[in-house]
Order: sequence, then C-alpha cells, then structure tokens
Amino acid sequence: MVRHAPVNTASDRIYGDDVDVVLGNQTTQIRNLAQSLPLPASLIDRMQEQQQSAAKWYYSGVPRTRKSALAVLERAGIQNAPLYEDTGFKEQNFGDLIGKRHGDVLDHVVFGEGKMLVAAPPAGEDISQLLERVCAAIKRVYLDALCAGIPNVVVFTHGGTIRAAHMLLNALPQDRYIDLDTPPFSCHKYEISGDQ
Repeated sequence: MVRHAPVNTASDRIYGDDVDVVLGNQTTQIRNLAQSLPLPASLIDRMQEQQQSAAKWYYSGVPRTRKSALAVLERAGIQNAPLYEDTGFKEQNFGDLIGKRHGDVLDHVVFGEGKMLVAAPPAGEDISQLLERVCAAIKRVYLDALCAGIPNVVVFTHGGTIRAAHMLLNALPQDRYIDLDTPPFSCHKYEISGDQ
C-alpha cells in the first residue's frame, strides 16, 4: 500500500476528495517507488522468475491516488498499464468536518477507560465503519489477484486507509489506529495468507 503524493492545500485542514497533489518536488520518492514496486502483471513475461514480481495495481478512486500511481508508472517507463479502481480504499469520510481545521475534530473525541474513541462526524463515518470497508476491499483485491494467479497487489491510497489495513492485518485494537506514521509516498508492505 502506498500513500499518495503530498496534497496542495493547507496542512491544518481536513481535506476531501477534490484536493490535488504536488508531484514536482517528489522526484526521489517517485524514482524509489518506480524501482521497488512490483510491475503490473500485464507487462510481465510469463517466465517463472519474472512472474513472482507481477502485481495488480489499484487506486482508491480519488484523483490524487490515480495521479500518484501514474507518476510512478511513468517514471518506470510504463505507459497504458491497467490501473484498477476500488473505492473501498478511499480515506475515512469526515463528512461535515471537510474543510475545517484539525482542532475541530476534538469536538468529536470521547475519552473513556484511558482510550480515545472518535465518533463519526456528522454525515461521515467512524473508525469501525472505515475498518469494515477496508477489510472488504482487502479481501476483494486479494481474491481477485489470487484467482488471476498474480502474487502481488499494489494499492495507491490514503493515510487513514493504510492505518486501517495495518490494524486489520496485524489484529491491533482500535486505540492503536493513530500509531502508524504514513507520510506522503510511504510504502507499507504486508504478507497475506489464505487464513487471514
């Protein structure tokens, strides 16, 4: 899972799907990802040693994740590779808090039993709903790749989505949600087996 490039907006605001990315000063990160991520399966020769590095590439359906993935593919010299959309990997829906300052989230935080619990913002979703959606998306792309005989999946997505996947795949409690650092263009690798 790869977080999208840095966004072109004020860093103290909760942003929605329409915010664009800044790619111009990300040359090193883009090059590193282009050299380290498995190639789209359609470009891999059917030779066994090359097939092990084949992947099916996804993005969350949000333009910034698609642009980020395309920038990496372009740097790798790949044109017109299939890039699949799965909106199950979208960021948590912050509803009415979109456009507001991060401090406004504090109105939706409840402390109990030494843990921070975040309720769903008005017209948005809470962490439990995010986890359920991301879990379904992970199962979907895993089974799709498995059925196609493709050993890897690359997903360009969002920080909150990566945190949710990290919690799910490592069986962590909800209060550990914020523990994982997910800077722009960070890559998070997970091994998934059939019994997960």
